[in-house]
Amino acid sequence: MAYTPTTGRQNALLTIHGRRLGITPPDVNGNCALLLDGLPVAGQSGPQYQSGTGGITALAGGGQSALAPLLNSEVNVITTVATTSDSVMLPPLAGAFPTSGMSLSLAVINESSVNAAAVFPSSGDAINALGANASLALASSGVTIFYALSSGHWYTK
Repeated sequence: MAYTPTTGRQNALLTIHGRRLGITPPDVNGNCALLLDGLPVAGQSGPQYQSGTGGITALAGGGQSALAPLLNSEVNVITTVATTSDSVMLPPLAGAFPTSGMSLSLAVINESSVNAAAVFPSSGDAINALGANASLALASSGVTIFYALSSGHWYTK
């Protein structure tokens, strides 16, 4: 069996019998992807365990600020929103995609039973059709999944 190990700035690469097996560098959440001939390899069967952060307190007074809690887990649970529009922030998308064809997703849950939270993109990024730096209101007891396919833009479901 012949193999040719090579490494590059974008990913680690191993070629075996003409097939390229690679591992991407960690993304903003610290996750790597396994690639076969440049395409993601499906994960294990059964439950998929993801990173999660609970007990998040939204920034009082709101705003797109470095002081706002950064949502950098796959599942983020906001438990305290003292007043409407207290804020949290999505991770920056610049540099989040080491390989083309990759995506990023995270869930945000507002457990507050009273107030909506303001979810801001990182500076310069946008959510849906909102302008750059504009926040999305996440209703009390609401759940939203944020998806990014390219640097600079989040989409929601």
